[in-house]
Amino acid sequence: GLTIKISSAVPGFAVVTGLFVLYWIYAYVRPDLRLAALGAGSAVLIAYTHVGAALSYAMTAIDWPLLDPQFAALDRHIGFNWIGYLSWTAAHPSIARGLRAAYFSSMYQTAAVIVALALLGQIQRLIAFLWLFILTSATVIVLSGLLPAAGAFVYHEPAAALRAVVGLDAGVWHLDQFEALRRGSLTVIDFSKLEGLVTFPSFHTALAMICAWGFWTVRYARWPMAALGAVIISSTTSIGGHYLIDVIGGGALTV
Repeated sequence: GLTIKISSAVPGFAVVTGLFVLYWIYAYVRPDLRLAALGAGSAVLIAYTHVGAALSYAMTAIDWPLLDPQFAALDRHIGFNWIGYLSWTAAHPSIARGLRAAYFSSMYQTAAVIVALALLGQIQRLIAFLWLFILTSATVIVLSGLLPAAGAFVYHEPAAALRAVVGLDAGVWHLDQFEALRRGSLTVIDFSKLEGLVTFPSFHTALAMICAWGFWTVRYARWPMAALGAVIISSTTSIGGHYLIDVIGGGALTV
C-alpha cells in the first residue's frame, strides 16, 4: 500500500548518475582505477540506501506485534539496567555530548571508508565493504520488520531530566513515522524526510563494526576508527534508544 514520492528521489538519482559518469570517465576515457572506484563505490552506496530505505518503510508497515516487553526482559535477564545506564550518561553531560556526536557520525564514517579505500587503491576491500554494508543492512531491515519494537525510550519512558541531557529527541526521532506507518496513515515514502526505523538488531552497531573493518588496512586510521566505532556502539543505548540486546544482535549478525 506504499508509494514513493518520485520528486524526492530526483536529487539522489542525479547524484548517482553523476557518480556513474565519473566512473565511466576514469574507467574508459582517462583510466584511473582509484577515481573510477571512488565514483562507482559512492554511486552504489547512495543508490542502495534509497532501496534499503524503501524496504525499511515497507517492513515497518507490516505492523506485526511490538516486542519491546520481550527485549526489555532480555536486557534484565543479562543484567543490564537501561535506566541506570541512561542515568549515568545524564550525570556526565560532556560524555553525553560526545556520545551524541559519535552516534551521528556514522554516515560520515561510511563515506570516509569509501574515499580512503578507493584512493589507496584497495579496490577488493572496497568491494567487500560495500557487500558487507548491503547484506548486513538488508538483513537488519528484514529482521526489524519481523521483530519490531518502538525503542527503549518509548518503553521505559525516562524522566524529562534524564532526557534533557542526551537530547529530548534522542531515541524517538523515528516515532511519528514509525507509528504512522504501522497504523496505515503514512502511505507515501518521501526520501527527503527519511528516518531510521530499525530497533532490533542495531544497525548502528553493525555499521560501526563494518567501518572499523574497512579501515583496518589503513595504517594510521586503524586504531582511531576502531576507537570511534567503540564509542558509537556505546552510544546506541543512551542516544539511539536501543536495548542492549539490539546491540548484541547487531554485533552477532555482523560477525
